[in-house]
Amino acid sequence: MIRINHLLQTLEDEIDKHYDAGESDKRDKALVEYCQTANEAAQNLNLQEERDQRAAMTMLGNCINVIDKNSNKLNPFSELYYETFNNMARCCNIQGDIQGSLTFLVKAMSHVRALSQEQEPGSVTIIPELSLNICNANIYLKDYPAALEYAEQAIVSSK
Repeated sequence: MIRINHLLQTLEDEIDKHYDAGESDKRDKALVEYCQTANEAAQNLNLQEERDQRAAMTMLGNCINVIDKNSNKLNPFSELYYETFNNMARCCNIQGDIQGSLTFLVKAMSHVRALSQEQEPGSVTIIPELSLNICNANIYLKDYPAALEYAEQAIVSSK
């Protein structure tokens, strides 16, 4: 874990260095590497252990902060937000925090929708799966109207 945190700090320093130098392509590349590293590390932790759950959520939260700091209208990093929020939802779900999971799934969906506007119709295939995950969370929380709404979105987006 210490090695991962050191690597993430090194990448964050690299992002800042490239940002200060006006090297947006190098900054973006370092940011993508940072997010991939944080998300992979979070996925590889034993999330049955409370200590690892906290570590994963801290890494992913830091990842969101780094994306926020470097995102703009020209490059909103929708894919990085989606992946990170989706992993945060997964962590909450494993902890039994369905409301927290739902919150992160809805945030992930907003970035998937932004991503779908940037790409050709039909190329973003995660919308049906994400819609069903949100539907399932709402069923668990007994919010059946919201569950039905997301089930219908899954059907429509599958066409």
